[in-house]
Amino acid sequence: MASTIRNAEEDMAALRADLATLQHDVAALVKNAASGLRNDGVGALNNIDGIARQMLDRAASQGESAAKAVGSKIEEKPVLTLLILLAASYAAGRLLTR
Repeated sequence: MASTIRNAEEDMAALRADLATLQHDVAALVKNAASGLRNDGVGALNNIDGIARQMLDRAASQGESAAKAVGSKIEEKPVLTLLILLAASYAAGRLLTR
């Protein structure tokens, strides 16, 4: 009977050691997972930032191209442009007074 109690005590000590090791391993795993998620989040934000900057640059260059095209059309046909602006102003004035 004494050997059975001793075996049970040894098993309990081994179980406690295994639980402590498991607790340490789980803590390390959580720490590594959090670090990995943080790194992935930073990488994703940097990627989104780069894409947004590219889109902004592309939109700016397209806006400049459109402005140049409109400017050249105005220079080509100034009377027509003036008539279109007057018609648009009249229509806007009529809509806003209602």
